Amino acid sequence: MFAVSTLHSALPQQHFRLWKSSKGASLYLDRCQLDPCCLSWSTSTWRNKLRRMTQEKQTLQQKKRLCCMEAFGIIHSTWRMQWTTCMKAVSFPSAAGLETTAGQSQGNGLIQLLDYARDEFEWRHHNNAGGILSLALQSAAEQSKMLLLAGSMDGSVTLLDAHTGTVLTRLKAHAKYCVRVQWAPDSSHCVSCSWDHTMAVFTHIASTNEPSLQLQKTTTYLSQVQDVVFIPGAEPSDQLLAVALKNTNYLRLFDVHQLKEHSKVNMNARGDDHVSFSASHLAVSPCQRYLLVSTDGSRIIMFRLKDWTQTRNFYGLSVEEKFHQPCAAWHKNSFYIFAAAAAGTVYVFHVGTTKVEARLKAHLKNVRALDYNAETNTLVTCSFDKAVKVFT
Repeated sequence: MFAVSTLHSALPQQHFRLWKSSKGASLYLDRCQLDPCCLSWSTSTWRNKLRRMTQEKQTLQQKKRLCCMEAFGIIHSTWRMQWTTCMKAVSFPSAAGLETTAGQSQGNGLIQLLDYARDEFEWRHHNNAGGILSLALQSAAEQSKMLLLAGSMDGSVTLLDAHTGTVLTRLKAHAKYCVRVQWAPDSSHCVSCSWDHTMAVFTHIASTNEPSLQLQKTTTYLSQVQDVVFIPGAEPSDQLLAVALKNTNYLRLFDVHQLKEHSKVNMNARGDDHVSFSASHLAVSPCQRYLLVSTDGSRIIMFRLKDWTQTRNFYGLSVEEKFHQPCAAWHKNSFYIFAAAAAGTVYVFHVGTTKVEARLKAHLKNVRALDYNAETNTLVTCSFDKAVKVFT
């Protein structure tokens, strides 16, 4: 106590405020080692020591970020292609033999399957239904044919053979942009949603010769449907859809088997109906117990699906007034999430602390979409700067 009070009396007032307001009091004493010489240091000496300590702290933080990045394998980025038009969506095959490929699409309706390990295109397909806004690859690896869904600007949903790019079925499901297509985990159903306020549920008719889709039901809502994702129900046989709508504080839950609305979830923690944000993007955790809701602002909410409790809130995404498109993905161990919106930066959040562990400057303009492959520990992003980046 005597040493602290003596140090206080000898320090200039501005330096004592720094020392007092931080948690580094013990650090000062350790550095000084209670040496009587420190009491005669000039202001410039204290300033130099503060500068060195700040630099050392920044170096430690940088090393922490690098260790964090090494933990999930993201060390460098690779430019793969400059597009003549903007990229629209990214998706990953996961079956054996296709692990190093990425499905890609352009605003002019071109879908390509690229082997980014060899920088070679497996196939290219020009879609006559307008620009592609969403891609989804079948997740059931036991299927003889891997199938690819594509949602187009004219509202159509196209089913393709992922190995060859052959069109198997095309259905005009919506009147406006089809912004999201999704497969069910067991590939028995698929779903699409659009800005024409509708969501369409399809049955997948699995045939060895020619798989196809059959429209089961189209549901109309009061506002634009931003995103839709399959979530587990209370029973193992249940199959629910979480539907994100614009200009509302509710998530709608839809029962796929009964083809009717199941319930709705208020995203406001206090239970009120004030609309300060709406859901823009949805992502289910690898353990199937949590749902990540990217809002139209800088906030990301993590819900526990068991009781729809808000367990985490992540803040800090760079956003714009209108044109950012939030997107997020889980790391395979569920300890980290990747998120992006505006400014071309991918943020890596730690789920436990909700803090930003790393910032990946991936693009020059807004990130359009990102996707993570757990099997290869690879992150792919696309942007309005006409580029695709692969992080391995």
